Amino acid sequence: EKFNPYNNTWDVVHEMPVAMTSPAVVGHEGHLYVTGGAVFEDGDGIDEVHRYCPLTDAWSEMAHMMIARSGARACVVNNLIYVIGGWHASTENTNKVECYDPVKNEWRFCKPMLERRYQ
Repeated sequence: EKFNPYNNTWDVVHEMPVAMTSPAVVGHEGHLYVTGGAVFEDGDGIDEVHRYCPLTDAWSEMAHMMIARSGARACVVNNLIYVIGGWHASTENTNKVECYDPVKNEWRFCKPMLERRYQ
């Protein structure tokens, strides 16, 4: 759903391709990027990335992250999307940081955090 502040209502939008919990979500250039998360069936983290366009109400699958993770955080700096920390492969939290270039549709590892972080 999306919130319409003009009439104070929620509108139904197209469903995400994968049902999940605890993804890292960030807005960039008019799109929402949903990164990672855990699938409901088994709770394992995933490496998938989906982009939502509110103008067309459509989802696109983007390049996958380099590691699967849920409970991470995401931010945008200088037009690059960073996904930071999270729970990796249902076994441990991680200090890994990945950077996504939306123009190239490519991920790369960045310098890791000093400590592992989850949520």
